[in-house]
Amino acid sequence: MGKERTVIISIAPFGNAVSNYFYELARYFVQQKFKVIIIFYNKPEISLKEEEGILFYVWPSKRPTNIIDFVFFIKLLLKYKTEMVFSNFSSTNVIGIVSYLFRIKKRFNYLHTTPAQLSIDATISKNRQNYLNFRKSLIYKTYTHFLANSTGTKNSFIANFGLRGEKIQVCPLLIKDSTFRYIPIEHRKKQILILGRLDKSKGHLELLKCFQLLIQEDSDYKLLIAGSGKQRDILDKYVSENGLCKSVVFLGKIPYDEVGRYLSESLIHVSSSYEEAFGLVNIESLREGTPILCTVTSGSKDILLPNYNGEFFDINLPGTFVNTVKQIEKKWGSYSTGARLSYQENYSIGNIENHFKNIVEA
Repeated sequence: MGKERTVIISIAPFGNAVSNYFYELARYFVQQKFKVIIIFYNKPEISLKEEEGILFYVWPSKRPTNIIDFVFFIKLLLKYKTEMVFSNFSSTNVIGIVSYLFRIKKRFNYLHTTPAQLSIDATISKNRQNYLNFRKSLIYKTYTHFLANSTGTKNSFIANFGLRGEKIQVCPLLIKDSTFRYIPIEHRKKQILILGRLDKSKGHLELLKCFQLLIQEDSDYKLLIAGSGKQRDILDKYVSENGLCKSVVFLGKIPYDEVGRYLSESLIHVSSSYEEAFGLVNIESLREGTPILCTVTSGSKDILLPNYNGEFFDINLPGTFVNTVKQIEKKWGSYSTGARLSYQENYSIGNIENHFKNIVEA
């Protein structure tokens, strides 16, 4: 076995916010004299240069839940003297069980999505869902620590799975600074952007009803809907039947590196979710100096500061949407300044050192 203090991190290939966050965390571990093993779910589309202190592996299966993945991970733990492991998504079971049996000192799982949001979007029976939740509760017992992307996510897992609060640290995702220049209000388009998958929990249909009321008062507004998903046909039908075709634009799925451009051109970014564990696009919006308009969810309560970087509205009361849009537009410069400061102080990748310290000291 090697002599290095090794950290193992399981993530998707680079190119999304979660993977990029853990990559920056890995680089900071290396600065502190750790060896880091990164295991990808799928083989990256681009070839990666192994950096000093970081080694790259790929799970045998696209979803690492098979016997071959257990064997693969056991071999890694036999080869490297591992001090910490970090699992995400489908690697939770393999890493939790094997690292528990190997008595790895610190076993972290990142909690991304609240049980409430999963329930809203579920396409399986209630009995099946209850079984999966019971199985999850057993797997979670194999972990010594958890990272949650928001206080609401933390509280949700305490309530639903009986996790102990002292085992969960709130570590919101951190993102890199924008590659796009800041655009003042006079050069922005009169558009509101919503970006995310088109699932029931995201509240797109109810948002269209809110927007319909807004353009009755100000027909210059456009609503841009970015993303793809199961609700697309339902949304298309509503737009067509209600004469909204000239005011609503479906962008489809946009490349990750183009997200900042759309946000920087818009007056407001809106999140209409019934439930959201974090809301990554909200912090991406703050980064571009774009005020946010959100429903009250587990994640938005951490991110949105009323009368500073955005406002809350009630998705079932369209009038609140109209009023808050007008309020933000009237004091847009102040909200925009608050948005940029919120990002710099709380969600910039420059804060990675604080996350590292909290993890190591846990």
